[in-house]
Amino acid sequence: KKLGEWNLKVKNGHITRMAFDLSKNLYVIGRVGNTQRGFLAKFDDNSGKELWSNVIENKEAPGNHTELNDLLVNGRWVYVIGEQCFPHPAIEHPEPGSPDIDNTPPKRLLSQVFVRRFDKRGSEKWKTFLGDHGWSKGLFVDVHPNGNLVVGGRWWENSILFHFAHLDAANGQVIERNRGAHFRPNPISGCLDQEGEVYLVGRNPGGNLGRISRVSENPWSIDLDVGEPGKTRFVRAAVTRPPSAGDAVIYAVGSANGSILNPNDINQIKNYFIASYSSIAGEGWSSRLEGPDPVDNGNEITDLEIYRDRLFIVGRHAIQPDGEKVFLQVFKIPK
Repeated sequence: KKLGEWNLKVKNGHITRMAFDLSKNLYVIGRVGNTQRGFLAKFDDNSGKELWSNVIENKEAPGNHTELNDLLVNGRWVYVIGEQCFPHPAIEHPEPGSPDIDNTPPKRLLSQVFVRRFDKRGSEKWKTFLGDHGWSKGLFVDVHPNGNLVVGGRWWENSILFHFAHLDAANGQVIERNRGAHFRPNPISGCLDQEGEVYLVGRNPGGNLGRISRVSENPWSIDLDVGEPGKTRFVRAAVTRPPSAGDAVIYAVGSANGSILNPNDINQIKNYFIASYSSIAGEGWSSRLEGPDPVDNGNEITDLEIYRDRLFIVGRHAIQPDGEKVFLQVFKIPK
C-alpha cells in the first residue's frame, strides 16, 4: 500500500512484530497497554479495519508476565512464540537486568517458552511449552523447508545456553531438541534460509559490536560497528528465499549509539542501521540511517519484515514532551 492510505492504531497497546499473509492482510503481536498480557490481531489490507484480536495471557497464573517475541504467518496458519512467567519464592536469582544485554534473570521468577498455532480466523489450534524449571526466553519461530517449525531461545541453567527445537507444525509435538549450545553472541533474533540454515543476530561477546552468525553448516560470523562511541546491536533479521538452491540474502537491522550505561534508553539511541549479507560467504554491506525525526530525539528499530520485493522497517522515536511515536519506512530490495 502507499504510505498514508491508512494508519494502523491499536488502542491502549504496544506493537512489537508484524507479518503479512498472501492476501496482504496484516498481523501484529504486542502488549496490552501496561498490563502483563500480550495480543495477536489481524487487520484488513484495504481498509486497515481490525478483523479480530486475541488476548494471550498466563491463565495458569493470572496477573503474571506474558511476552510475545516473534510472529510467523505460513500458509493457512499463524504462529507466535513467547514466554510466560510465574513466581517461585524458593528460588532466588540476581536482581533484574536487561535480558537482551546481560541475560540476568528476574528475581524469584520462573518462565517457560511457548509456541501457539492459530488459524486465520484467530482460533487457537494448539499450544506447546518448551523449557525446564528455570528462566527461559523464546526468540524466534520460522519454518523449515521440510514443513516443520524451528524455534530458538535462551535458557538459564547456571549460564546462558541457546537451544533449538524442531516442532511438528500439525500438532506442536517436539521432534528434536538441541540443548546446551553456547552460541555467541547473546542472540536477540534469528531466521532460516531456503536450505534450512539458521542465522542468529545480536551482539558480540564484548557487547559493543553487532554480530550476525550462520550457526549450522559452513558457519561464519561477522561483527559490525556503526556506533560512535556507544554500542551497536542487531535486533531483527529476515532472509530472501530464492525459489531454488542458491545464495540467499540476509537483511539485518539494529540500533547504534546507545548509551553505554543504559543501551535501552531510546533518548540515547541516535540512529539505526541496515545490513545485508550473503548466506554462503557472509560478505555484504551496511548503511547507517537516520529516523524520520531529528537525530537528537532518538530512534530505535523494533521490527523488520520482507514482503515480495520490499523491506518494511518499523521503529520508534522519542519526542519530548509528546513521548514515543512509531514510524514505518519501506525500501525496495535490489535485484
